[in-house]
Amino acid sequence: MNPLETIKIDNPANRGVRQTFDNVFLRDSCTCAQCVDTSTRQKRFDSADIPSNIRIRHMTSDASNGTITLTWKHDIPGFGPDHTTVLPYKWLKQAPHSPVTHTYQDGKLAWNNKQISKRVKTFAYNDYMSDDRVLFDLLLQLKVLGLVFIKNLPETESSIIQTANRIGPLKNTFYGETWDVRSVSNAKNVAYTDVHLGFHMDLLYMQQPPRLQLLHCLRASEHGGASLFSDSYRAMQQLYDLDQAAFQALVDIPVNFHYDNDNHHYFRSRRTFQLQEGTTKIPQGSDKVWTYMEAVNWAPPFQAPFNHTEGDIALARSMRAWHGAAQTFRDLTELETAVYKRQMEPGECVIFDNRRILHARTAFAGGERWLRGAYLDDDPYLSKMRVLEKNPKHAMSVQAPAKRKPSV
Repeated sequence: MNPLETIKIDNPANRGVRQTFDNVFLRDSCTCAQCVDTSTRQKRFDSADIPSNIRIRHMTSDASNGTITLTWKHDIPGFGPDHTTVLPYKWLKQAPHSPVTHTYQDGKLAWNNKQISKRVKTFAYNDYMSDDRVLFDLLLQLKVLGLVFIKNLPETESSIIQTANRIGPLKNTFYGETWDVRSVSNAKNVAYTDVHLGFHMDLLYMQQPPRLQLLHCLRASEHGGASLFSDSYRAMQQLYDLDQAAFQALVDIPVNFHYDNDNHHYFRSRRTFQLQEGTTKIPQGSDKVWTYMEAVNWAPPFQAPFNHTEGDIALARSMRAWHGAAQTFRDLTELETAVYKRQMEPGECVIFDNRRILHARTAFAGGERWLRGAYLDDDPYLSKMRVLEKNPKHAMSVQAPAKRKPSV
């Protein structure tokens, strides 16, 4: 029994091409009031309720409103013959190729110093807080470049909370919902010193590291303390182009991260280049390798010892392979042409993608350098993006998704 139906959709944009879908998929996608509660927006049937022999009884196509309407043979028990399923052309066209979990990767641009200096925008706090279009433009830049700035924040300790909550609820960690980056004696984290802090990402020792990091400058030091940023996507692409074996070593070999201090002990093992679920290999010659990545994981200050067994030659060789590749990747991220340097002023806030953008800080002296920070997880950030994208006023800002090569 062939479960697939071939559907002729009279959509001018589709030029009459026949599309093939599974009957269970089509029936499961119904969003009528019988199938999805109009108040809770939750399904009112189980996918497992759909009979395996379900068939399309009748189909009509309406090009004027961009939909197809289906009725069913052998529908779910309790649904009568008058039950209809209405599906938009646009959704049917995108559904097999652009699941909502992957849309975050589309339309991104890897940058160097000159490119980010020209493209990065600084948004006004009052506009950001009051205008959804400005919020959407900021989030779109954050998606594309991984880095944005906001100016004129009120110089209060609570400003970071309002700034973050405009996107979504804060991520609470053992550092608290917000935390201060300032030099203290007997520091429990290298960030709380005045020494140079190299490129890294935060909280990779946790099961779910934050997607976004926010830092609000409340006080600036007199000498030094500049914020540094580097795009790991650019360095990753360069490594892929330069040395495929080195690139693959950072895909394959796990690295341990930990925080074992001050009555806390966190541990997690991750690969430096973390492939998206379902992707096992990058297609040969890819010029945007980051579209196949879930995240980059790089945090030398928080790296734990490698797993190692005495006399295990294969393990030793894999560690050596990672070591050589990591040296090259690190050097690429630290090239002068790769680093964006910004001396943040009081009232400025930076938001960056913690699973993509490497951040660092120069040593400082004189005066008080005080940044107040917060984190946001993936879910509230992506939720806000999806909600704002549904507004027709924002549609013109959305870039067309890049065509993805199939993973192999």
